[in-house]
Amino acid sequence: MRDHRRHAGAGCRDGGDPGADQGDAVKAGWEVKPLEKCIEPFKVAGKIPRKQFQSEGPFPIVSQEADYINGYWADEANLNKIAKPLVIFGDHTQVIKYIDFDFVVGADGVKVLQPRDGLDAKFFAYFLEAHPVKSLGYARHFRHMRSLSVPIPPLEEQKRIVAVLDAAFEGLTRAKENAEANLQNARELFESATDAVFSTSGNWTQVPIGDFGEVFDGPHATPKTVDSGPLFLGISSLVDGRIELTKTRHVTDEDYATWTRRVEPREDDVVFAYETRLGQIGLIPPDLKCCLGRRMGLVRLDQSKVRPDFFVLCYLSPHFQRFIADKTVKGATVDRISVKDFPNFPFPLPDIKSQGLIVEQLHAIRHEHDKLLISCKNKLKDIADLRQSLLQKAFAGELT
Repeated sequence: MRDHRRHAGAGCRDGGDPGADQGDAVKAGWEVKPLEKCIEPFKVAGKIPRKQFQSEGPFPIVSQEADYINGYWADEANLNKIAKPLVIFGDHTQVIKYIDFDFVVGADGVKVLQPRDGLDAKFFAYFLEAHPVKSLGYARHFRHMRSLSVPIPPLEEQKRIVAVLDAAFEGLTRAKENAEANLQNARELFESATDAVFSTSGNWTQVPIGDFGEVFDGPHATPKTVDSGPLFLGISSLVDGRIELTKTRHVTDEDYATWTRRVEPREDDVVFAYETRLGQIGLIPPDLKCCLGRRMGLVRLDQSKVRPDFFVLCYLSPHFQRFIADKTVKGATVDRISVKDFPNFPFPLPDIKSQGLIVEQLHAIRHEHDKLLISCKNKLKDIADLRQSLLQKAFAGELT
Protein backbone atom coordinates (compact mmCIF):
# COMPACT_ATOMS: atom_id res chain seq x y z
CA MET A 1 0.00 0.00 0.00
CA ARG A 2 1.39 3.34 -1.03
CA ASP A 3 2.04 5.81 1.77
CA HIS A 4 -0.02 8.87 0.87
CA ARG A 5 0.86 10.92 3.95
CA ARG A 6 3.78 12.70 2.30
CA HIS A 7 1.41 14.35 -0.14
CA ALA A 8 -0.32 16.50 2.43
CA GLY A 9 -0.40 19.95 0.89
CA ALA A 10 -1.88 23.10 2.28
CA GLY A 11 -4.28 22.43 5.13
CA CYS A 12 -7.00 24.80 6.29
CA ARG A 13 -7.47 28.00 8.23
CA ASP A 14 -10.36 30.31 9.00
CA GLY A 15 -9.95 33.79 7.63
CA GLY A 16 -11.67 36.97 6.61
CA ASP A 17 -13.35 38.09 3.46
CA PRO A 18 -12.14 36.54 0.20
CA GLY A 19 -9.40 38.55 -1.38
CA ALA A 20 -8.97 40.74 1.69
CA ASP A 21 -5.19 40.32 1.70
CA GLN A 22 -4.60 40.05 -2.04
CA GLY A 23 -3.46 43.62 -2.42
CA ASP A 24 -3.52 45.79 -5.52
CA ALA A 25 0.05 45.50 -6.78
CA VAL A 26 1.09 42.60 -8.98
CA LYS A 27 4.75 41.79 -9.51
CA ALA A 28 6.10 42.43 -12.99
CA GLY A 29 5.82 39.36 -15.21
CA TRP A 30 2.86 37.94 -13.27
CA GLU A 31 -0.66 37.84 -14.64
CA VAL A 32 -3.92 37.84 -12.71
CA LYS A 33 -6.88 35.59 -13.54
CA PRO A 34 -10.28 35.09 -11.90
CA LEU A 35 -10.29 31.87 -9.91
CA GLU A 36 -12.94 30.28 -12.13
CA LYS A 37 -10.73 30.83 -15.18
CA CYS A 38 -7.94 28.92 -13.45
CA ILE A 39 -9.75 25.58 -13.17
CA GLU A 40 -11.19 23.17 -15.71
CA PRO A 41 -14.05 20.67 -15.41
CA PHE A 42 -13.34 17.35 -13.71
CA LYS A 43 -15.76 14.44 -13.99
CA VAL A 44 -15.98 12.57 -10.69
CA ALA A 45 -16.39 8.79 -10.84
CA GLY A 46 -19.05 8.67 -8.14
CA LYS A 47 -19.03 9.70 -4.47
CA ILE A 48 -18.95 7.26 -1.55
CA PRO A 49 -21.15 7.99 1.54
CA ARG A 50 -19.18 8.30 4.78
CA LYS A 51 -20.86 5.30 6.39
CA GLN A 52 -19.61 3.06 3.56
CA PHE A 53 -15.92 3.94 3.96
CA GLN A 54 -13.74 0.90 4.54
CA SER A 55 -10.77 0.68 6.90
CA GLU A 56 -8.56 -0.94 4.26
CA GLY A 57 -8.54 -1.53 0.54
CA PRO A 58 -6.57 -0.83 -2.63
CA PHE A 59 -7.91 2.68 -3.31
CA PRO A 60 -7.71 5.68 -0.93
CA ILE A 61 -10.82 7.77 -0.26
CA VAL A 62 -10.30 11.54 -0.02
CA SER A 63 -13.07 13.64 1.50
CA GLN A 64 -13.37 16.97 3.29
CA GLU A 65 -12.30 15.81 6.76
CA ALA A 66 -9.00 17.02 8.21
CA ASP A 67 -7.24 13.63 7.93
CA TYR A 68 -5.53 13.36 4.59
CA ILE A 69 -6.85 9.91 3.73
CA ASN A 70 -10.33 9.23 5.11
CA GLY A 71 -10.92 5.59 4.22
CA TYR A 72 -10.47 3.00 1.50
CA TRP A 73 -12.49 1.46 -1.32
CA ALA A 74 -12.31 -1.71 -3.41
CA ASP A 75 -14.39 -0.94 -6.52
CA GLU A 76 -12.17 0.40 -9.29
CA ALA A 77 -15.25 1.80 -11.06
CA ASN A 78 -15.19 4.67 -8.52
CA LEU A 79 -11.48 5.38 -8.91
CA ASN A 80 -10.55 8.79 -10.33
CA LYS A 81 -7.45 8.24 -12.44
CA ILE A 82 -5.71 11.59 -12.73
CA ALA A 83 -3.48 12.76 -15.56
CA LYS A 84 -1.98 15.60 -13.51
CA PRO A 85 -2.12 16.79 -9.88
CA LEU A 86 -5.20 18.61 -8.58
CA VAL A 87 -6.63 20.15 -5.41
CA ILE A 88 -9.44 19.00 -3.13
CA PHE A 89 -11.38 21.72 -1.30
CA GLY A 90 -13.77 20.90 1.56
CA ASP A 91 -16.80 23.04 0.81
CA HIS A 92 -18.03 22.82 4.41
CA THR A 93 -14.69 22.52 6.22
CA GLN A 94 -12.28 24.59 4.05
CA VAL A 95 -9.79 21.73 4.26
CA ILE A 96 -7.36 21.89 1.33
CA LYS A 97 -5.53 18.84 -0.04
CA TYR A 98 -2.97 18.57 -2.83
CA ILE A 99 -3.56 15.31 -4.70
CA ASP A 100 -1.08 13.66 -7.07
CA PHE A 101 -2.40 10.07 -6.98
CA ASP A 102 -5.49 8.19 -8.14
CA PHE A 103 -8.24 8.42 -5.54
CA VAL A 104 -11.93 7.88 -4.71
CA VAL A 105 -14.09 10.86 -3.73
CA GLY A 106 -15.85 10.83 -0.37
CA ALA A 107 -19.43 12.03 -0.22
CA ASP A 108 -20.91 15.48 0.37
CA GLY A 109 -18.89 18.67 0.34
CA VAL A 110 -15.91 17.69 -1.83
CA LYS A 111 -14.89 20.14 -4.54
CA VAL A 112 -12.39 18.74 -7.04
CA LEU A 113 -10.38 21.64 -8.50
CA GLN A 114 -8.31 20.77 -11.58
CA PRO A 115 -5.93 23.64 -12.40
CA ARG A 116 -5.57 24.48 -16.08
CA ASP A 117 -2.27 24.05 -17.89
CA GLY A 118 0.22 26.69 -16.82
CA LEU A 119 -0.90 26.69 -13.18
CA ASP A 120 0.99 24.39 -10.81
CA ALA A 121 -1.47 22.46 -8.60
CA LYS A 122 0.53 22.83 -5.41
CA PHE A 123 1.06 26.54 -6.08
CA PHE A 124 -2.73 26.79 -6.45
CA ALA A 125 -3.28 24.84 -3.21
CA TYR A 126 -0.96 27.20 -1.35
CA PHE A 127 -2.80 30.17 -2.86
CA LEU A 128 -6.13 28.87 -1.52
CA GLU A 129 -4.59 28.38 1.92
CA ALA A 130 -3.29 31.94 1.86
CA HIS A 131 -6.77 33.32 1.05
CA PRO A 132 -9.39 31.59 3.21
CA VAL A 133 -12.90 32.94 3.46
CA LYS A 134 -14.65 33.75 6.70
CA SER A 135 -15.90 30.58 8.36
CA LEU A 136 -19.62 30.04 7.91
CA GLY A 137 -19.81 26.98 10.14
CA TYR A 138 -21.07 23.98 8.18
CA ALA A 139 -22.45 26.12 5.33
CA ARG A 140 -20.81 25.94 1.93
CA HIS A 141 -17.81 28.20 1.34
CA PHE A 142 -16.68 27.77 -2.27
CA ARG A 143 -19.32 30.15 -3.64
CA HIS A 144 -17.62 32.94 -1.66
CA MET A 145 -14.25 32.18 -3.25
CA ARG A 146 -15.43 32.95 -6.78
CA SER A 147 -14.43 36.61 -6.36
CA LEU A 148 -10.79 35.66 -5.78
CA SER A 149 -8.21 36.64 -8.38
CA VAL A 150 -5.16 34.42 -8.67
CA PRO A 151 -1.73 36.05 -9.26
CA ILE A 152 0.14 33.71 -11.59
CA PRO A 153 3.88 34.01 -12.22
CA PRO A 154 5.62 32.01 -14.98
CA LEU A 155 5.51 28.27 -14.37
CA GLU A 156 9.19 28.00 -13.43
CA GLU A 157 8.70 30.74 -10.81
CA GLN A 158 5.66 28.89 -9.46
CA LYS A 159 7.77 25.77 -9.03
CA ARG A 160 10.52 27.76 -7.31
CA ILE A 161 8.04 29.31 -4.87
CA VAL A 162 6.56 25.88 -4.14
CA ALA A 163 10.03 24.45 -3.47
CA VAL A 164 10.85 27.29 -1.05
CA LEU A 165 7.52 26.88 0.78
CA ASP A 166 7.87 23.09 0.90
CA ALA A 167 11.31 23.39 2.52
CA ALA A 168 10.14 26.00 5.03
CA PHE A 169 6.97 24.12 5.88
CA GLU A 170 8.85 20.88 6.43
CA GLY A 171 10.59 22.50 9.41
CA LEU A 172 7.35 24.08 10.60
CA THR A 173 5.59 20.72 10.38
CA ARG A 174 8.22 19.12 12.62
CA ALA A 175 7.89 21.98 15.12
CA LYS A 176 4.10 21.67 15.01
CA GLU A 177 4.25 17.90 15.59
CA ASN A 178 6.55 18.44 18.58
CA ALA A 179 4.24 21.10 20.06
CA GLU A 180 1.19 18.87 19.52
CA ALA A 181 2.99 15.96 21.17
CA ASN A 182 3.83 18.15 24.17
CA LEU A 183 0.20 19.31 24.27
CA GLN A 184 -1.00 15.72 24.29
CA ASN A 185 1.54 14.80 26.97
CA ALA A 186 0.26 17.63 29.18
CA ARG A 187 -3.32 16.40 28.79
CA GLU A 188 -2.32 12.80 29.48
CA LEU A 189 -0.41 13.90 32.58
CA PHE A 190 -3.54 15.46 34.08
CA GLU A 191 -5.72 12.51 32.99
CA SER A 192 -3.28 10.10 34.61
CA ALA A 193 -3.31 12.07 37.87
CA THR A 194 -7.11 12.23 37.81
CA ASP A 195 -7.39 8.53 37.06
CA ALA A 196 -5.09 7.72 39.97
CA VAL A 197 -7.23 9.77 42.37
CA PHE A 198 -10.53 8.34 41.21
CA SER A 199 -9.30 4.77 40.79
CA THR A 200 -10.38 4.19 44.42
CA SER A 201 -13.88 5.51 43.73
CA GLY A 202 -15.21 1.95 43.78
CA ASN A 203 -14.88 2.14 47.57
CA TRP A 204 -17.03 5.27 47.76
CA THR A 205 -20.78 5.30 48.02
CA GLN A 206 -22.41 5.23 44.59
CA VAL A 207 -25.23 7.79 44.70
CA PRO A 208 -27.69 8.51 41.85
CA ILE A 209 -27.12 12.04 40.55
CA GLY A 210 -30.79 12.80 41.14
CA ASP A 211 -30.31 12.25 44.89
CA PHE A 212 -28.04 15.29 45.20
CA GLY A 213 -28.86 17.35 42.12
CA GLU A 214 -31.82 18.56 40.12
CA VAL A 215 -31.39 17.94 36.37
CA PHE A 216 -32.80 20.30 33.72
CA ASP A 217 -32.95 19.89 29.97
CA GLY A 218 -32.09 22.90 27.83
CA PRO A 219 -34.34 24.30 25.09
CA HIS A 220 -34.70 22.31 21.88
CA ALA A 221 -34.35 25.29 19.55
CA THR A 222 -31.84 28.03 18.80
CA PRO A 223 -32.74 31.73 19.09
CA LYS A 224 -31.58 34.42 16.71
CA THR A 225 -28.25 35.64 18.02
CA VAL A 226 -27.15 39.28 18.25
CA ASP A 227 -23.90 41.17 18.88
CA SER A 228 -24.56 42.02 22.53
CA GLY A 229 -26.81 41.06 25.41
CA PRO A 230 -27.12 37.97 27.63
CA LEU A 231 -24.90 35.08 26.63
CA PHE A 232 -26.22 32.07 24.75
CA LEU A 233 -24.17 29.02 25.73
CA GLY A 234 -23.55 26.41 23.05
CA ILE A 235 -21.99 23.01 23.64
CA SER A 236 -18.84 24.26 21.85
CA SER A 237 -18.23 26.57 24.84
CA LEU A 238 -17.70 23.56 27.13
CA VAL A 239 -13.99 22.78 27.15
CA ASP A 240 -12.44 20.43 29.73
CA GLY A 241 -14.51 21.58 32.69
CA ARG A 242 -14.54 25.26 31.81
CA ILE A 243 -16.79 27.60 29.87
CA GLU A 244 -14.91 29.43 27.15
CA LEU A 245 -16.71 32.74 26.74
CA THR A 246 -14.97 33.35 23.40
CA LYS A 247 -17.13 30.56 21.99
CA THR A 248 -20.47 32.04 23.02
CA ARG A 249 -23.03 34.25 21.31
CA HIS A 250 -25.64 36.72 22.55
CA VAL A 251 -29.43 36.96 22.60
CA THR A 252 -31.88 39.79 23.14
CA ASP A 253 -33.44 40.34 26.56
CA GLU A 254 -36.77 39.17 25.14
CA ASP A 255 -35.32 35.88 23.90
CA TYR A 256 -33.43 35.49 27.17
CA ALA A 257 -36.73 35.52 29.05
CA THR A 258 -38.08 32.83 26.72
CA TRP A 259 -34.97 30.64 26.82
CA THR A 260 -34.77 30.67 30.64
CA ARG A 261 -38.36 29.59 31.31
CA ARG A 262 -37.21 26.07 32.17
CA VAL A 263 -34.16 27.13 34.12
CA GLU A 264 -32.02 30.25 34.53
CA PRO A 265 -28.37 29.26 35.03
CA ARG A 266 -26.70 30.62 38.14
CA GLU A 267 -23.31 30.48 39.82
CA ASP A 268 -21.99 26.95 40.48
CA ASP A 269 -24.59 25.25 38.30
CA VAL A 270 -23.05 22.48 36.22
CA VAL A 271 -23.81 22.38 32.49
CA PHE A 272 -23.08 19.36 30.31
CA ALA A 273 -23.44 18.22 26.70
CA TYR A 274 -25.84 15.33 26.18
CA GLU A 275 -25.41 15.15 22.40
CA THR A 276 -22.44 15.34 20.03
CA ARG A 277 -19.71 16.55 22.44
CA LEU A 278 -20.34 13.90 25.03
CA GLY A 279 -18.24 14.04 28.18
CA GLN A 280 -17.82 17.82 28.07
CA ILE A 281 -18.92 19.79 31.12
CA GLY A 282 -18.51 23.24 32.64
CA LEU A 283 -19.22 25.27 35.76
CA ILE A 284 -21.20 28.54 35.61
CA PRO A 285 -18.94 31.32 36.96
CA PRO A 286 -20.13 34.23 39.12
CA ASP A 287 -22.15 37.06 37.57
CA LEU A 288 -22.70 35.32 34.22
CA LYS A 289 -26.12 36.10 32.73
CA CYS A 290 -26.69 33.31 30.25
CA CYS A 291 -29.16 30.81 28.84
CA LEU A 292 -28.69 27.22 27.73
CA GLY A 293 -28.31 26.17 24.12
CA ARG A 294 -29.50 23.04 22.37
CA ARG A 295 -28.08 19.66 23.38
CA MET A 296 -27.12 21.02 26.78
CA GLY A 297 -28.35 20.02 30.23
CA LEU A 298 -27.90 21.59 33.67
CA VAL A 299 -27.43 20.10 37.13
CA ARG A 300 -28.21 22.22 40.21
CA LEU A 301 -26.34 20.56 43.06
CA ASP A 302 -27.16 20.26 46.75
CA GLN A 303 -23.87 21.70 47.97
CA SER A 304 -24.33 20.20 51.43
CA LYS A 305 -23.70 16.84 49.72
CA VAL A 306 -21.38 17.58 46.84
CA ARG A 307 -18.97 20.33 45.85
CA PRO A 308 -19.56 21.61 42.29
CA ASP A 309 -15.82 21.63 41.53
CA PHE A 310 -15.54 18.02 42.76
CA PHE A 311 -18.48 16.99 40.57
CA VAL A 312 -16.79 18.51 37.50
CA LEU A 313 -13.42 16.86 38.20
CA CYS A 314 -15.01 13.48 38.83
CA TYR A 315 -17.15 13.80 35.69
CA LEU A 316 -13.99 14.50 33.63
CA SER A 317 -12.07 11.60 35.15
CA PRO A 318 -11.25 8.68 32.82
CA HIS A 319 -13.28 6.46 35.17
CA PHE A 320 -16.54 8.39 34.68
CA GLN A 321 -15.82 9.13 31.01
CA ARG A 322 -15.76 5.37 30.42
CA PHE A 323 -19.14 5.16 32.12
CA ILE A 324 -20.47 7.91 29.80
CA ALA A 325 -19.14 5.97 26.81
CA ASP A 326 -20.99 2.85 27.99
CA LYS A 327 -24.21 4.86 28.29
CA THR A 328 -23.88 6.45 24.87
CA VAL A 329 -26.71 5.82 22.42
CA LYS A 330 -25.39 5.70 18.85
CA GLY A 331 -27.60 7.68 16.49
CA ALA A 332 -27.78 7.97 12.73
CA THR A 333 -26.54 11.56 12.88
CA VAL A 334 -25.34 12.24 16.45
CA ASP A 335 -24.48 10.24 19.55
CA ARG A 336 -26.25 11.08 22.81
CA ILE A 337 -26.82 10.18 26.42
CA SER A 338 -30.34 10.11 27.85
CA VAL A 339 -31.26 13.25 29.81
CA LYS A 340 -34.22 11.31 31.20
CA ASP A 341 -31.89 8.63 32.62
CA PHE A 342 -29.18 11.08 33.71
CA PRO A 343 -30.57 11.52 37.27
CA ASN A 344 -30.26 7.74 37.72
CA PHE A 345 -26.57 7.63 36.77
CA PRO A 346 -24.59 6.37 39.81
CA PHE A 347 -21.94 8.84 40.92
CA PRO A 348 -19.02 8.05 43.30
CA LEU A 349 -19.40 10.32 46.32
CA PRO A 350 -17.03 10.52 49.30
CA ASP A 351 -17.78 12.82 52.23
CA ILE A 352 -17.53 16.60 51.79
CA LYS A 353 -14.17 16.85 53.59
CA SER A 354 -12.61 14.21 51.32
CA GLN A 355 -14.03 15.99 48.29
CA GLY A 356 -12.25 19.18 49.37
CA LEU A 357 -8.91 17.41 49.76
CA ILE A 358 -9.24 15.82 46.33
CA VAL A 359 -10.12 19.15 44.72
CA GLU A 360 -7.12 20.82 46.37
CA GLN A 361 -4.78 18.07 45.16
CA LEU A 362 -6.04 18.08 41.58
CA HIS A 363 -6.21 21.86 41.29
CA ALA A 364 -2.49 22.06 42.15
CA ILE A 365 -1.74 19.54 39.37
CA ARG A 366 -4.07 21.30 36.97
CA HIS A 367 -2.31 24.62 37.58
CA GLU A 368 0.94 23.12 36.25
CA HIS A 369 -1.00 21.40 33.47
CA ASP A 370 -2.56 24.72 32.41
CA LYS A 371 0.82 26.42 32.21
CA LEU A 372 2.04 23.67 29.86
CA LEU A 373 -1.11 23.96 27.77
CA ILE A 374 -0.74 27.72 27.38
CA SER A 375 2.90 27.35 26.37
CA CYS A 376 2.09 24.66 23.78
CA LYS A 377 -0.89 26.57 22.37
CA ASN A 378 1.18 29.74 22.06
CA LYS A 379 3.83 27.76 20.19
CA LEU A 380 1.22 26.36 17.81
CA LYS A 381 -0.18 29.83 17.18
CA ASP A 382 3.30 31.18 16.45
CA ILE A 383 3.85 28.35 13.95
CA ALA A 384 0.50 29.01 12.25
CA ASP A 385 1.22 32.75 12.08
CA LEU A 386 4.65 32.15 10.56
CA ARG A 387 3.18 29.78 7.97
CA GLN A 388 0.58 32.37 6.97
CA SER A 389 3.23 35.11 6.83
CA LEU A 390 5.30 33.03 4.42
CA LEU A 391 2.24 32.38 2.26
CA GLN A 392 1.40 36.09 2.09
CA LYS A 393 4.96 36.91 1.03
CA ALA A 394 4.87 34.17 -1.59
CA PHE A 395 1.82 35.58 -3.35
CA ALA A 396 3.07 39.13 -3.10
CA GLY A 397 6.16 38.05 -5.01
CA GLU A 398 8.40 38.72 -2.02
CA LEU A 399 9.65 35.20 -1.34
CA THR A 400 13.36 34.80 -2.08
